[in-house]
Amino acid sequence: MTVLTPTAMYFRAAMGLALLACWAAVACAPEEQDIVEDPAPERLSKYVYVTNNGEDSVSGFRMNRTSGKLTLLDNAPWSAGTGPKPIVAHPDGDYLYVGNAGGSDITGFEIDKSTGDLEELPGSPYADCPGPEGLAMGAAGGYLYAACAGDETVRVFEIDAASGYLTLMQTSPAILDGPAGMAMDESGALVAISNATGGTISLFRVIENRGGLAEVIGSPFAIEAGPSAISFSPDAKYIFTAHGSSDRIDGQKVSASTSVLSAATGAPKATGNRPLGLKVSTDSQFLYVTAADGNLIYGYQIGSGGGLSAVSTPTITTPATPMGIDTGGPSGEFVYTANNGANSVSGFSRNLSTGVLTRVTGSPFTAGTEPWDVVIVYILD
Repeated sequence: MTVLTPTAMYFRAAMGLALLACWAAVACAPEEQDIVEDPAPERLSKYVYVTNNGEDSVSGFRMNRTSGKLTLLDNAPWSAGTGPKPIVAHPDGDYLYVGNAGGSDITGFEIDKSTGDLEELPGSPYADCPGPEGLAMGAAGGYLYAACAGDETVRVFEIDAASGYLTLMQTSPAILDGPAGMAMDESGALVAISNATGGTISLFRVIENRGGLAEVIGSPFAIEAGPSAISFSPDAKYIFTAHGSSDRIDGQKVSASTSVLSAATGAPKATGNRPLGLKVSTDSQFLYVTAADGNLIYGYQIGSGGGLSAVSTPTITTPATPMGIDTGGPSGEFVYTANNGANSVSGFSRNLSTGVLTRVTGSPFTAGTEPWDVVIVYILD
């Protein structure tokens, strides 16, 4: 494991906090009139996209919001860079970003909200991240975070809201140790990176109003060896990691006051069948894990202290080699997997009470060659 210097542990010196300017506005209206506010726009799950690692492309599907069935978009697939792996979407559905892990860049796309078609952004690909193995974005959508395996650094990019253009804002020292996955809590306050070589999690706080990162005291935190995928629970209480080399899932509790990690109840948990992908449900109640060698999804209920117990129907089969996984939908009731060995995407509906999965009609859906990761995209309507 790499021994970190104090300088490497805290790489915020270049970031300093900017002073905030505050504005106040007073709105006045005649007393006899009521002020009617426009309703807030609704976030609608509308599209699903998958990276095709074997053909350097992205496939896109329209999601039926009632049944979860996917329909391949007419103009899919779209070209990406070399060996695309992680994929992340802007929270408002404006943009899509793909980490080209076989190269040294990130491809950005604008999403046509009416058709789902992708158009590459100005300046894309952005050649500022050698070997991007993980991407993450907060709920506000102002910054993109990347784990760059080629030089074991973290990059922070500012996203231009009008164009989606990425500007490199911060580069850490080489403090990672074989980064394999990346996740951000739903509030956008914490970024976690799984280090496959070091058997650790690197954890960072987001500097408020600036987007830069500062490493949490005590990071990196030792966990089970060889982590790959990593997922926060949306309530930010737990972090879970998949460990294909030991056939286990590890879990960590996140301190609400210090963000320091400690082992979850019963962790690590044996699964078998080389778990490679995992995702916590949008209600923070269930964890779903892809088992690449068993062609399975495991379902677990998350209990007190982060303990995991199998749901009543604990597994469901998939086509060959499921890897990336995402959960979502109008009420969080759908789960999708990228089936790397079968060139397809599987869809499942989720019982919100029991967590049990049922295969969506028409599943699996044909994708490109060797799909790696999958993301559900929400559109503001």
